Amino acid sequence: MNRAFFDLSGTILHHNTKRPLPLMPGLLKSLSYNGWSVDIVTDRSEACARLLLERAGLDHPYPIHSSSFSSKGRIVKGLIDSHSDDTGVSVFIDDRPRHLESVRKHCGDRVRVIGFVGSRLTSPELSRWCHKGKYDMALSPVDLFEGLGVCGGGDLSKFSEGEIACLIPGLEHPMSSITGETANFDHRSILYELLWQRNLTDYSPIWRNIGWITCSECLWKVLVETVLGARAIYRSVALGNAYKFDEYTFALKTFVAVNPEIPILETFERACSLIKQGINEIGPEAADCRMTGKSSAADRLQFISDQLDVVFSGGTRQSRLSSSSDGSDQ
Repeated sequence: MNRAFFDLSGTILHHNTKRPLPLMPGLLKSLSYNGWSVDIVTDRSEACARLLLERAGLDHPYPIHSSSFSSKGRIVKGLIDSHSDDTGVSVFIDDRPRHLESVRKHCGDRVRVIGFVGSRLTSPELSRWCHKGKYDMALSPVDLFEGLGVCGGGDLSKFSEGEIACLIPGLEHPMSSITGETANFDHRSILYELLWQRNLTDYSPIWRNIGWITCSECLWKVLVETVLGARAIYRSVALGNAYKFDEYTFALKTFVAVNPEIPILETFERACSLIKQGINEIGPEAADCRMTGKSSAADRLQFISDQLDVVFSGGTRQSRLSSSSDGSDQ
């Protein structure tokens, strides 16, 4: 039997709000449905953890193990030893390096440790730790669906735009009708919810996360769509029937040339600054240690800068995007 051990605060629940992280309840149910044994290992007391789960609406009777008088490594080792005849895989998912290190120390290769960005309490420290030790890292619950090989989703209607935007990192082709969906998760659903099901007034949460989209072309398309939205410009007016990324670029170039009075460049520069900030918030090292084995294009920032150069050619602009592949300051 496959076994999954989850941390609670920061991994299943947000460390501040104590609300479930979007898609995490669905992930736990999907694992159970697919025959996984799901355990919660927390440094809180069992009673406290159970209360938090009940208040969050997660009343499924997952076994809870408290490490308050021990360590997570010892707890997980004991659980593994008690089922030594199991032939399945075991994974431990946590957002804190010290807990991941504890399980690695006590269990060795018997348990696959996975650093999870979660509610971002330890970012970017977690990225540096995973990169240094060559451990797997999940940027969002979508990465966990993909990396653990289970199908699922979840109702996003009760979550804020900021909470949903944190699901963007790790999306592969969210703006493609051909390659946007995988067998485990529809990567288009997150941005569909944000861009076409919500009346957005603040695009900052999206800009701070789209730098982690795997496909540079989809990243560019999302950037253009959101900048137009922020300027209250109908996409049909600016882009027409544009679908491919280069069609976006040249349609936008024409629109800018015809409407020089619209300060759209200012919005692009603000968005680009937040893209870079969002990459650094999670930690650029995360691009090289994702559990799915897929990495964001190394030149994604330069790719965006190149497209902006085409759109605004004939004038001068000073992009706030670094040409660095990792988003760090030069």
